[in-house]
Amino acid sequence: STPAELRVPESAAYDPVTEAVYVSNYDGYNPSRGAGRQSIARVSLDGSRIETDWLTGVNNPTGLAVRGDRLFAVEPRQVVEIDPRAGTIVARHAVPGAAMLNDIAVAPDGALYVSDSGSSTVHRLKDGSVEAWLQTPKIVRPNGLHVVGDALVVGANGDRCLKVVDLTTKQVTPVATLPLGIIDGVKSDAEGNYLVSVNEGRLVRVTPAGEVTTLLDTTATRSGIADFDFIPGKKMVVFPTFLSSRVVAYTLE
Repeated sequence: STPAELRVPESAAYDPVTEAVYVSNYDGYNPSRGAGRQSIARVSLDGSRIETDWLTGVNNPTGLAVRGDRLFAVEPRQVVEIDPRAGTIVARHAVPGAAMLNDIAVAPDGALYVSDSGSSTVHRLKDGSVEAWLQTPKIVRPNGLHVVGDALVVGANGDRCLKVVDLTTKQVTPVATLPLGIIDGVKSDAEGNYLVSVNEGRLVRVTPAGEVTTLLDTTATRSGIADFDFIPGKKMVVFPTFLSSRVVAYTLE
């Protein structure tokens, strides 16, 4: 666990090349309104080094994702492309019609999928173009996204249901309804299951058959579990605690 030095940390993404964890300082109590007052932190994997304002000039960043030599950060209405080696912003990709962009996931073909919790849309950024890729009443208030093979796993908070979307046909298949709370992050473990965080402080494992098991519950300590990352080689879950201002890591035995 790091000291409480972050500002409403919302998402964490591990970069295996730099061996660092990038964390978005959402800073929800200081709305930027486009002024670029927020930042992204960089934390060493053992938590001993924290660069709270490693990258500045971003607007209330939420979801983070690493694709090759680029780090992507979600702002409310656009996606920021970052060079993590240089620590600079390379580009900003506007998402037309966006209401409240939230999480981001990378597909094997390099496409980026971005959830829009405000308009119940999943957008796709691919080959320089942006489109409203999925709009359906079957997925309301999408948040956590994760790509597994040819499927997009979506945490939909309209009905607190984890769902799988076929990337080719866009067919939506429910997997499981989760406990009370806001579905936040979604990842895969090393055994073919889904790991899902509930923002109020629960980490659960969901099997493909829909069996839900609680692995960690921090609700008693009022420490949230926001949009996390899972490092399979280390069997490690790294998550921001949101209102508790820290990043915490656990090993999953």
